Amino acid sequence: MQPTNKPSVNWQEFFETLGAIYWHIDYYQFLQLTGLDESDYALNKFKTIQAAIKGLSCLDNYSWQRLIQGIEGIKNEKIARSRERLSQTNGQNTTAD
Repeated sequence: MQPTNKPSVNWQEFFETLGAIYWHIDYYQFLQLTGLDESDYALNKFKTIQAAIKGLSCLDNYSWQRLIQGIEGIKNEKIARSRERLSQTNGQNTTAD
């Protein structure tokens, strides 16, 4: 298996940054940072981001970390099973000439 070049994610920093966005960025700063023009569309996006961040805060950082680690394990198991099935299928399809 080849190593991936994925950057390591500091989840605590990620959630702290989301919290800072929620508490410290107002609509006009949101417009400036995103490059959006003042409009109903932009206001809807700002409200959606605020609601999403608030929703993510329903769990503490430790619980999120466990969920994220858990899903990585589940994905890896599924990949391994898929590779195993593919290997078995390729072995069955091989015939001698």
